[in-house]
Amino acid sequence: MTVLITGGIGCGKSEVAAWLVSKGYGVYSCDDRAKALYDEVPGLLERIEKALGCQSLRNPSGKLDRKALAEVIFSDSLRRAALEAILYVELRRDLEQFLDSHEGLVFVESANAFAHREFDGLFDAIVEVRTNDSLRRERVLRRNPDLSHSELESRISAQQTIEGADFVIHNDGDLDSLHSQIDRITEQLI
Repeated sequence: MTVLITGGIGCGKSEVAAWLVSKGYGVYSCDDRAKALYDEVPGLLERIEKALGCQSLRNPSGKLDRKALAEVIFSDSLRRAALEAILYVELRRDLEQFLDSHEGLVFVESANAFAHREFDGLFDAIVEVRTNDSLRRERVLRRNPDLSHSELESRISAQQTIEGADFVIHNDGDLDSLHSQIDRITEQLI
């Protein structure tokens, strides 16, 4: 069974994933793997630069400059869609390889895979992680202190609303509360 863990930026998806990993479950992080694919897939960065109309999205070492990419895609929804059209095909291939190598209950962490056709048919259940807006903003700024207010708001608004989750985790409390909710859900899924 493949379960999507989703929710907006700063809701705590990574904390949920870390707890699941500590319990021995296979967890695929779309965000982490997407970052790796830029370096692993030959020609991917070149295709993205061409599609976005950018001469270079690279840092001095030739790797992806994530800040430059974020500035481009979070300020222009058409460019973000162009990036996703290329990247998500590669991400699905990578995810399918991960799923083929894991049995039983497996989790996929992604803020927006549920909303993209490239991932249709992969998930048997959806778990949404929620938290209040002020706590979300606080968490995001704590891990990204250089983000401006407008950059933060553009990242939040770039994510779509989730409808139809099978389970909801409310991550407004402490870690014990979060872990208890996750454990109850995994018991129901097994």
